[in-house]
Amino acid sequence: IRISKSEIVNIDKIIKLQLEPNGLIRMYLESCDYTYSSRRYLKSIKERLSI
Repeated sequence: IRISKSEIVNIDKIIKLQLEPNGLIRMYLESCDYTYSSRRYLKSIKERLSI
């Protein structure tokens, strides 16, 4: 799933989602990394993950 203009994430590798105060979603991945979604893609991310 595309989460920003420069990033695509495999949704099977997401282990935790955390909503940030600024409206972004922090995504924790299996590789012990985390990344942030762009606000531009929030609607499509929520639809795809059924949030």
